[in-house]
Amino acid sequence: MSLKDRYDEPWRHYHNFEHPLELFDTIEQYRSQIQRPTVLGWVALYHDAVYEPTAPHGQNEERSAQLAEAMLPSVLDSNTVDTVAAYIRATADHKVSDSDEDLDFFLDADLAILGAPSDRYDRYAADVRAEYSHVPDSLYVPARITILNELATRAGAGGLYQIQGLKDKYELRAHDNISRETAHLSTHPSRPTT
Repeated sequence: MSLKDRYDEPWRHYHNFEHPLELFDTIEQYRSQIQRPTVLGWVALYHDAVYEPTAPHGQNEERSAQLAEAMLPSVLDSNTVDTVAAYIRATADHKVSDSDEDLDFFLDADLAILGAPSDRYDRYAADVRAEYSHVPDSLYVPARITILNELATRAGAGGLYQIQGLKDKYELRAHDNISRETAHLSTHPSRPTT
């Protein structure tokens, strides 16, 4: 199965090929601030190569990293493959690094959707809900609110974004989007966000 076929799987609404394309745009926009932009391009391409909404936490990232480890040795040296796989695995928890600004940049870029203009954010929220359509509202809404509250707490405790350019561009709007979606879910738990 090709990467494009994977991203075209019918259950993907947000985690489709639009997501790596948006990441490529962000990487290109900040290219001068990235030490290894080509590495981040490979991470963008492979980090959601495997995406099953019913998978346990971390399994999609692990399987995506394993796919990269299987496919990329034909085009990249082993150290670069190891870096790509490590960055993919790091997207499971989005824990920032104390020493790797490229990793921090990628984790920030992966969360850039949170600071998108409100119409794009609303489409993202609806697409995430569509990916989890198998989960009833009674379970989805409190789980989503918990995730959003964790993001809001992170935003309030120093910021969602570590890289200054991304913080400047996305932080305030991300906080507004998260607050707006949380309020909407709290008052209209069984209605779509758009």
